[in-house]
Amino acid sequence: MPCPSFIRLSALYAILALASDPLNAANIEVPGDYPTIQEAVNASSNGDVILVGPGTYTGEGQRVIEVLGKSLTIRATDGHTKTFIDGEGVRGCVRINNSATLNLDGFTIRNGFADYPSTYPYGGALWLASGEAAIKNCAMIDNFSGSAGMGGGAIAGFSCIADFENCLLADNSTMGPFGGAAAFGFAVPVFQNCIIRDNVSSANYGAVFVDLNAGGIDSSVVCNNSGSQQTYGPSFSDDSILSGDCEASACGDLDGNYFADVNDVLILISAWGTGGPGLTSADFNFDGVVAVEDLLYLISVFGNDCTPLGACCLQPGWCEENVSEAYCDANNGTWYGPGSDCGQCF
Repeated sequence: MPCPSFIRLSALYAILALASDPLNAANIEVPGDYPTIQEAVNASSNGDVILVGPGTYTGEGQRVIEVLGKSLTIRATDGHTKTFIDGEGVRGCVRINNSATLNLDGFTIRNGFADYPSTYPYGGALWLASGEAAIKNCAMIDNFSGSAGMGGGAIAGFSCIADFENCLLADNSTMGPFGGAAAFGFAVPVFQNCIIRDNVSSANYGAVFVDLNAGGIDSSVVCNNSGSQQTYGPSFSDDSILSGDCEASACGDLDGNYFADVNDVLILISAWGTGGPGLTSADFNFDGVVAVEDLLYLISVFGNDCTPLGACCLQPGWCEENVSEAYCDANNGTWYGPGSDCGQCF
């Protein structure tokens, strides 16, 4: 059964789709119709789709892009490896406010800077307030926020609905106490198929901080962020990874046959140079792309037996650990799942 946060993520995308009226919506091209994304936003109406060609987009003022009170989709036509929203280390990148609804898809958002004396000194990459945002296929790297508020080096959100799918948040920092990658107040963010790594805050929770113990992290990796605890608030799905480092540790099985073999090598090669910026199965080192390091790792574990092992309760008071489900079934036992131990039998 899908977890509640995944259901909420799907529902938000459905709402965003309905917000775009196909009968009245227009496609606006950048730089074809307007030279900058902000000029296209200014000229847009609710439901419009702004299609952004490859290039690096900068701006003036406090943010490269400000979406206020409109429902828009802004999509990079050639993806995050060719399309950049760049704060140049002197301004924030994107702000939504005034009940805006934004679907942002396929950008690298980098070098955002948010600090006093800016009116919005939060979230170097994204400041989300009093609106709804669905952020897909985006990389947010090398963004910074100062000591204002609770933190949020890349993302800061307040009183908003925010969902992130297939995103990379890396090497962001804040002088605020929490959330080197992201900090939220009175919000319920969801991260799905995301990589959140190498982010730094001044006190604790270097990855994600959400007050009120809200939000969810689903099918994602959180690793090597600062603080004794990397996150505060969001729940973790069973298939998410929380680790103090980002070292590859997977068994190497990509096709589900429980062995690291030639079929897995072929799957990795077929995904070469693709994937990301969020989490994909062949990205063993969690850097957002399938490349040489992943192939070398798979070669190093080639031949592994990846059969899941766990505890088998054979009868009252008798248990075996580190056995397969097949072994347990053959002995008329009850298998408690991968990684289980005999403490769950009694």
